[in-house]
Amino acid sequence: MTSHRRLRSWGSWVPDDIDRLGAWTNSVNAALGLAVAIVGVVLGGPPLERLDTILVGGGLAVVSAYNLHRIAHHTLEHPDFVRAGGILSLWLVVSAVRIDAATPGVLTDAALCIGVLVFAVSALDFVAQFRGRPGKCRWARTHGPRVSAAAVAAGDTLRRWHRSATSSIRFFLSRDGVRLNTAAILVGIVAGLGAVVFRITIFAAQAVFFGATLNPGAVSFAPIHVPNLFGALAPLGPLRYALVPAVGGLIVGLVIRRTTTAIRGHGVPEVLESLMVHNGQIDPKIAVYKTVSSSIAIASGASLGREGPIVQIGSAAGSYFGAFVHSRYTRTLVAAGAGSGIAATFNTPLAGVMFALEILLSEYALTNVVTVVLSAVTATAVARSVLAFTAVPGVREFLVPITYHIVTPSLEFPLYAGLGVVAAGIGAAVVRLLYASEHLFQDRWDLPGYLTPAIGGALLGVSVLLTAVLLDASPLQSATWLFGVGYGTIHSSIAGDLTLLVLVALAVLKVVGFSLSIGSGNSGGVFSPTLYVGAMAGGAFGVLVNAAFAGTASAGAYALVGTAGVFAATASAPLTATLIIFELTGQYTIILPLLAVTVIGSEVAQGLLDNGTIYTEALRDKGITVQERRIGSLEDLAAKDVMSTDVDTVTVGTSAMDALRVFQQRSHRGLPIVDADDTVAGMLVRSDVEPLVTVAGDTAETVAVCARDGGQSPSTAVEELGTTNVVTATPDTNLLTLVDRMARVDIGRIPIVDTDGSLVGIVTRTDVLAAYDRIPIDDVGDRQWALPDAGA
Repeated sequence: MTSHRRLRSWGSWVPDDIDRLGAWTNSVNAALGLAVAIVGVVLGGPPLERLDTILVGGGLAVVSAYNLHRIAHHTLEHPDFVRAGGILSLWLVVSAVRIDAATPGVLTDAALCIGVLVFAVSALDFVAQFRGRPGKCRWARTHGPRVSAAAVAAGDTLRRWHRSATSSIRFFLSRDGVRLNTAAILVGIVAGLGAVVFRITIFAAQAVFFGATLNPGAVSFAPIHVPNLFGALAPLGPLRYALVPAVGGLIVGLVIRRTTTAIRGHGVPEVLESLMVHNGQIDPKIAVYKTVSSSIAIASGASLGREGPIVQIGSAAGSYFGAFVHSRYTRTLVAAGAGSGIAATFNTPLAGVMFALEILLSEYALTNVVTVVLSAVTATAVARSVLAFTAVPGVREFLVPITYHIVTPSLEFPLYAGLGVVAAGIGAAVVRLLYASEHLFQDRWDLPGYLTPAIGGALLGVSVLLTAVLLDASPLQSATWLFGVGYGTIHSSIAGDLTLLVLVALAVLKVVGFSLSIGSGNSGGVFSPTLYVGAMAGGAFGVLVNAAFAGTASAGAYALVGTAGVFAATASAPLTATLIIFELTGQYTIILPLLAVTVIGSEVAQGLLDNGTIYTEALRDKGITVQERRIGSLEDLAAKDVMSTDVDTVTVGTSAMDALRVFQQRSHRGLPIVDADDTVAGMLVRSDVEPLVTVAGDTAETVAVCARDGGQSPSTAVEELGTTNVVTATPDTNLLTLVDRMARVDIGRIPIVDTDGSLVGIVTRTDVLAAYDRIPIDDVGDRQWALPDAGA
């Protein structure tokens, strides 16, 4: 019992503001360091290893003893360094001692690691002591403040990482974390089932429109031979290729008229609008309406894709379940639903995750990543169990019996770079033509809204008949090429089965066809059409390359890369494009050209589209300012880049009344207190003096009463009113560190000082926000951006 009390009393001499754990760890380190040194003396072995062991063990003991001395004399300025290094070194020393004493080499290596770690940490802390005593050491007088500043910055970074990891663990074990993760799984289940239902609905609808003649939805179910509209219109001959899409468009128009205009178009802009303007609020009924309208549109031949509808379906599920978690997580669930829909409908979980993060959220916070991944994994698992997807990369509609790779790198990499530029030009043209068509139908033609999809469908049918004449093909072949999602034609291009004339013609006519379909107000996605156009353009580029250069990959390789290039150019999403093409085709050997073409295509297209995308142009038309998350940009700026150098101050000895006059004249809320040498001595905020002067007024009688009662008067010096425990920074401190310090102690301004502690500037929250707002304008042109909300 007595020994237990002694153990508890050990460290009682340590002041309350320093954790006693530092004293314990350094005490144990000193003893273990001495033990390691003794082991080096006693054990045999190579003389150099024995010397290393003795020196390291002795050095550990000396440094730990020195830290104990500083703790006892209340001079330990950076206990976090010593504590962290002490705990880690304690663990390493114990592990080393447990090793068999017969292997001094291993023990020496472990002891050496311990010594280097502890010595480096303690040395930084030791040199920092000379910041207040520059006369002790010439080297420390010159370099000590710089090393000290580096040590403080490193400590801030480590503490920030520690807080982030700790808060993440606590969050995922908290009630909110459990609710969010559970909701993510439920959203994934609904999105996976939604993808299955959507396919079944397309299959049923196309059986009504085409029977077993055409498969515009590219569904893999066995065709059903039932009476259908296409067969009923057989007496009309080729005209039925225009009538069937027109009928489908008319039905879609009536559905939109009776439900909501939110289901028009490709759906992703509506999801982005809900994320940016409505905090992710989406009417769940939209999922039902979108399923019906898009199934009818695609099944009747509209040149559209499946991803837009499934994105809206998954997003509606995310919005619904978002009502059961904190409102700040609703946006994350909406994006998770959209990504899981992509993952389920294409069997591409990685691309689904990246779609949500890169296109919808534009940020990669850990909470977002975990939520989206949980949802995408669940949705893919559900879809695979029903749709018989394989667990390996590759979807049967995109698989070809050829493995593409780079044949001559020195020749082909420049060619692929050229393909990236071509893809950017095509992508920009696709976006411009798409929205020009939309403006034509909606603004120029004064027609009832329910008729425009029918007109668009009829014009699409006419383009099919023109294609048959132009390419000397049957109308059925032309319809197979241009109707629906077009996966079969993409497969033919990747396999290298199409001629140059066919590739060029289909690329142009597909752009026209899906612009008519979307512009007229039909309901469907734009992802598959952009893949289609990219495959045709890339295939044509490959044919020309093969004709001009020997030793190059076949045209199919360029077609495969082109599919990703055009989509990346239209959506400004190079990673999503790369991942989805890899997962669809399973062609990893061509990943380097994929990355190069998608990045080049995205960058060049951003300049051509004034930083817009196929998804954000619709928001611009509505007057919605699109915001971009600037991850890491604050780390690229230092305090000297944004600080105000013309700083208003108050000197030591200034009265509260005079300080208030400065506040009133300059409209400041905080002023640094400096001494005669312009060294920061404190910080004064307006609330420190305003109540005092307001109560005291200007009369001598009131002032006397305040003084007689032991209170403070308007003549009280500012150093007695303000705080002397000032948080400062150097001009080289990055803005992210400044923001972290402001948030940690809840202050709105930080004085910037040089190595001597003299004031050189000040940074306020307004300065940081202004710098944050300027970064995208300087980097990407004249586009105007909105600041992200506080929860972003």
